[in-house]
Amino acid sequence: MLYFAAAKKMGMTTSAITVDNENYAIPDHVRADIDNLIIINHLDIDTIVGAVSRLNKDHPIGCLLAGDEFLVEHTAHAAYVIGLAGMNPRDASVVRNKSLMRKRLLEAHIRIPRFEKATTALDLEHISKNVGFPAVIKPLQMAGSIGVARVDNPVELLAAYEDIINDTEGGWGVELGTEALVEELLVGTEYCVDGYVTKDGAITVFEFVKIELGAQPHFQEIGYTAYNPEDLPESEVMTTYIKEVVTACGIIAGPFHSEVMLTKDGPVLIEIANRLPGDHVPQLVERATGISFAACALAAAAGIKVPEPETRVAKVTASQYIIAPTLIGETYQKLTGWEEILQHPLVDNAVLEIKPGEMIPGHVDARSRVAEIEFHADTSDGIEKMRRYIIETVHAIN
Repeated sequence: MLYFAAAKKMGMTTSAITVDNENYAIPDHVRADIDNLIIINHLDIDTIVGAVSRLNKDHPIGCLLAGDEFLVEHTAHAAYVIGLAGMNPRDASVVRNKSLMRKRLLEAHIRIPRFEKATTALDLEHISKNVGFPAVIKPLQMAGSIGVARVDNPVELLAAYEDIINDTEGGWGVELGTEALVEELLVGTEYCVDGYVTKDGAITVFEFVKIELGAQPHFQEIGYTAYNPEDLPESEVMTTYIKEVVTACGIIAGPFHSEVMLTKDGPVLIEIANRLPGDHVPQLVERATGISFAACALAAAAGIKVPEPETRVAKVTASQYIIAPTLIGETYQKLTGWEEILQHPLVDNAVLEIKPGEMIPGHVDARSRVAEIEFHADTSDGIEKMRRYIIETVHAIN
C-alpha cells in the first residue's frame, strides 16, 4: 500500500491490479493515489499476467512490484512477459520456497543452518537424525511466523508438523500446505536487513531493524527497533553477508527484505523476499533515517535516480505489539491503558488489530496480536524504557 503515495509524490502514474476484497481490500485513503484500479476475479498467475499485458497495451508500464509475499512469483512472471527488468521467474520461485532458497545458498557456499524438507510425516524420522535437536519447523511458503515452532525431540517435531498440516485457516487467504522445512535452531539476535537492487545489479543495504520475539516454542514477532546503520556496529558484517545472499538469489531491479540471525559466528539467513517488509517497518525506518523504502524500490525498479533522504524526525524508532497469551482462542472485552498510551508524547501511531468483543485467534503468530504501538526516543535505552512502560500499561482482559 505504501507504493501508491510514494509514486504519486515522485510524479508517477499508478495502477493497481487486485481482487479488492478481504485481505486485499484497498482502503479509501489509498484509492485516492491510484490512477487505474483494475479488479480481477482471482489472484492466480495466468489472470495477473493477462491483466498486466492488457494494461501495458493501453498504459505502458515502467515498473512492476509485488504488493505482498504471495504475489512475488506472479509479479516476476508478468514482468518477464511484458519485457520489464526484474527477477527471473525461476529465481522468484526460489525466494518463495524456503527449501529451494537454502539449496541455492548452499550451492553458493553461503553459511546457512542444517536443514531438510518434509513432504509427509514419514520424512520426520530421518530428518530428526540429519538435522538434530533443538530444531525449528516452518511451512515452506508462509509468512508472519505462521506455523513456526521450536522442537526439542521427535515427538514435538511430529506434533508441530501435524499443527502445520491441520491449520486450515492459514494466513492472508493462503493455506500452509503439507510441506515444511526443518532446520537447526539458530541462537542470537534477529534483524531485518533490507534494501534495494538497481537494474544494473548495484545493491544498497540501508535498513537494520532488531526483531523482538515472544516466548518459544513459538516465534511470534512482537516488536521492532529501527537503527541508523552508523549507530549499529554490526551493520557492516550483516551488509557484506546479505549482499552475497541477494546476488545468489538473483534479486534485481527492486526491493529485498531479509531476516537474519546474528549469531556468535556471524550472520545467518532465516529468509529473504523480493518485497517490502510488513508490520509498518518501512514507516519506522523512514522516521529514523528519512529514507522512504517505497520510493527507493520504485526508483530501482524503474531505473531512475533514487530520491534523496528527507529529514529524519527521530533518532530511534520502535514498535511494540500487545499480545494476550492467556486469552488465545478466547474473546476479550477490554484493552486497559489504551487511551493513556494514545496520549503519550513519544507515541507516533497506534493500531487496534483485534477489537474488544472479538476473538483472539488460537494461533501464537501474527494473527493473534491484539494491537500495535509505534513510538520513538532519543536513545536505545529510552526505547527500551518506553517498551517496558507499554507492556506494563496496556493489557487485554476479559
